[in-house]
Amino acid sequence: MGFRERYARFMLGRYGAYGPDRLSRAINFAAIALIVASLFVRYTALNITTLALVAFSLFRLLSRNYEARQRENAAYAKIADKFAPPVRRAAKGARRKVKTAATRIRYFRTHRFYGCAKCGSRLRVPRVRGRLQISCPKCGGTFIAGGRAAARSKSPKLKKAEK
Repeated sequence: MGFRERYARFMLGRYGAYGPDRLSRAINFAAIALIVASLFVRYTALNITTLALVAFSLFRLLSRNYEARQRENAAYAKIADKFAPPVRRAAKGARRKVKTAATRIRYFRTHRFYGCAKCGSRLRVPRVRGRLQISCPKCGGTFIAGGRAAARSKSPKLKKAEK
């Protein structure tokens, strides 16, 4: 009998037989984060906390009490779901900023980026010398970019005169 068969027989009836649940993954992630932190900070309480998290994760993995582990996981899921939407929004905003920065870096030499005066959308325009009249594809508004005309068009006096 090989290792796989012995391991499968050992895990029969145990909570971790079908892989970790949300709480186990969160505990493992916290333990890994604390292990990385302990590489930089020599603090005994941090090492003890890490060891306790790993021990608790193994206890949950090897437990035969399905009902108790499922209750723990359900309680964790209820708490985690309250915090999930703000965290997802923050992550989405961070991804958007990284994507925007990557786009700007990619087109740094060949394009310029302008904001539409009407709707505020970002426009990528090929670099040219002098003034350039840009029309926004989203709202249809036009504005002048580049050169001295762009500096004058940003002044509030000129905007009032245009209206």
